[in-house]
Amino acid sequence: MNKTILLIDDDEEEWLIFTEALKETGILVKCFFAVSAEEGIKMLHRLLPDFVLVDINMPAVDGIKCLDIIKRDKNLHKIPVIIYSTGINDSVSSEALKKGAVACIKKEGSIKQLAAKLKEILF
Repeated sequence: MNKTILLIDDDEEEWLIFTEALKETGILVKCFFAVSAEEGIKMLHRLLPDFVLVDINMPAVDGIKCLDIIKRDKNLHKIPVIIYSTGINDSVSSEALKKGAVACIKKEGSIKQLAAKLKEILF
């Protein structure tokens, strides 16, 4: 069965890297992208994906606030949220996990490293 993932990240280059890493896993995945938390929340209501990955550093609504919104919404709160960002540190990770994230992934240095991490967490 195919998994559906929504990546919420304002960096279009990151979408390309993420897509390549997903291909590298060898697992069929349907991936959708949102350029902001606001757009992502709207898409979540239509898609109800298997996983949501959220960047921390976004304008207007950051990743932690986006996580809060998802976890407080009765229609979305069961969707596993993974924080995916260069801004991951112990403090951010601890806060995200307390607020309901299932994992935190630091944006890796290579597509192969990211693919291995995605395979481990998502599948």
